[in-house]
Amino acid sequence: MEIIPIFVDENNPILSSSCYEEDGVGEFIKLFDRWDDIEFLKNYFTKHSKLLNNNGTNFTIEEAIVRTLKEAKKLRQKFIQLAKSTTTDNTQGLDEIFAPLHKLKHTVELTPSKAYGISEIEYETSWLRIYAIKLEENVYIVTGGYIKLSDKIQDTDEGKNELDKIKRTITYLKINNLIEKEDLVDFLKEEDE
Repeated sequence: MEIIPIFVDENNPILSSSCYEEDGVGEFIKLFDRWDDIEFLKNYFTKHSKLLNNNGTNFTIEEAIVRTLKEAKKLRQKFIQLAKSTTTDNTQGLDEIFAPLHKLKHTVELTPSKAYGISEIEYETSWLRIYAIKLEENVYIVTGGYIKLSDKIQDTDEGKNELDKIKRTITYLKINNLIEKEDLVDFLKEEDE
């Protein structure tokens, strides 16, 4: 496993990504590649057709594909916008889009977090999820994500896999003492050399 930089500027929000395979492509890039791949989406929604309409919605596979393509495009644009914002812009940066994965009563070191896609339908939550570890304010490492059609993340094999990736990344960060922003920035600079 390794950590791949996505947006790294010490004056802006910092976003990096876990990379679990030897191909050198981080999870963040893989997610958006999948969510922009019509064949992948068709196979995914065909495989999960029962879950696709489990909440009383009535999506065809084609409608689900179009919805995912649109939401993924908006979400990618939002990440780029937030990553380019500086802390002096009076914006929350990446903290605007991520929330703790679990309802925590206190802040913990290496907080598992999630970001939702941006729904086209008013008052409806997107099924796109991106999972990350928050090191500190506006500093995140993406661990993965998927199209969440079930009520709970642990209800599907894909969801269980995402929970495992979160645990793997936390273990990696602790072993490499990557707990704070400065640690991560220094580590990414060393890896880039």
